[in-house]
Amino acid sequence: MSKHLDNLQKEMETEKEIVFISSHDNIKDLSIKTSNAKTEFLRLLECSTKAKRQEILDKISNISMDKKRQPLSYEQLRKVNLENYSTVGIKQDGQGCDNILDRNKYIKDIDNTKSRQSIKRTIYIGSNLH
Repeated sequence: MSKHLDNLQKEMETEKEIVFISSHDNIKDLSIKTSNAKTEFLRLLECSTKAKRQEILDKISNISMDKKRQPLSYEQLRKVNLENYSTVGIKQDGQGCDNILDRNKYIKDIDNTKSRQSIKRTIYIGSNLH
């Protein structure tokens, strides 16, 4: 029985060596395949990145060279609060509009900005009776 056990152990040792060698070879093959796959993936990634970068740079170049576009622009909103006072002729005090609170101030401002020179008027008189 002991002899039989010894033979089994020897066979197991040789099988064990074969399993270790084949496992080592399989691991080595897988390492090479993963390294190749990684290299190929990085190459594809670099190529697609380079192509996309060039596409974006071309778009930027086309936009900046287009004379019909204004790449720099602005937009604005202006709100104007406008008060306008106008008058024709002169109304005596008490006969003006009651809704205008600063009426006298406006009249004074208008008088202050008037030219003190006499107004020149030119009249053309002619008859064309034919």
